[in-house]
Amino acid sequence: MDSLGPEEALPPVNVADLRADQFRAYDIIAWHLEQTLSGQHPPPLRMIIYGEGGTGKSRVIQSVTELFAAANCSEMLVKSAYTGIAASLIDGKTTHTLGHVPLSSNK
Repeated sequence: MDSLGPEEALPPVNVADLRADQFRAYDIIAWHLEQTLSGQHPPPLRMIIYGEGGTGKSRVIQSVTELFAAANCSEMLVKSAYTGIAASLIDGKTTHTLGHVPLSSNK
């Protein structure tokens, strides 16, 4: 794999290449998106995809990103990660930024 720049997101993956547990997360999100776009009004979906480094979290997120792009509704997807590097790899924001949490304890 080529080295990525600091702001270059990971490339998308083929959904068929996801492992069963990865596909399960993707499928839940795809179902929710389908329900939303068809006018059903499901409650907001908030999903945390967790695991150790190298378990494929970013693969799932990039697959979901492609799903939203294909449905022409990328603006409906909010992605975050704990670190700046992880956030840049998924073209997202850090959880601190999204939650408006200050990084210092200065008052």
